[in-house]
Amino acid sequence: KNNRTTLEGIEKSYGVPREVLVAIFRLETNLGSNLGQYRVFNSLLTLTVIVNRRSLWAGQELIDLLTLCKNNRTNPLSIKGSASGAFGLCQFMPSSYLTFGADGNGDGMVDLFDFSDAMASTANYLKSHGWHSKSRERQFRAILAYNHCENYAKAVLSYSKQLKLA
Repeated sequence: KNNRTTLEGIEKSYGVPREVLVAIFRLETNLGSNLGQYRVFNSLLTLTVIVNRRSLWAGQELIDLLTLCKNNRTNPLSIKGSASGAFGLCQFMPSSYLTFGADGNGDGMVDLFDFSDAMASTANYLKSHGWHSKSRERQFRAILAYNHCENYAKAVLSYSKQLKLA
């Protein structure tokens, strides 16, 4: 309720319902109460040096983290997030930040720990991955691009439906 105006504006701009954005925010970080305790730099470096199928991916994410930190003049060791390197209110990977990060509050910067920026970035991500208000299948696929777990996508859609009814 405190962010209704912000969410309505983002919904109008991107076509993604505010209930979906809140559902993702709830599932990713419990409405911001669990942002992760790991240094994203350390998480990605560890995933890079442990040779497995994710090494190349993690190495590119580490480069993207350093790029976004350089662009924002941020200490790469200051960003905390998940053990897999996701960070912010809706848990973006560095590459997703660089590609889909959106300035929701108009201050000229994208800060995924800021509610407006995080919601605008999430909406931008979903829209860029084919979100369509009249196609449940396209909505499901857009959410699946965000998190590759079918149960996650089902949970987002179910939770958002409950929010809309409330």
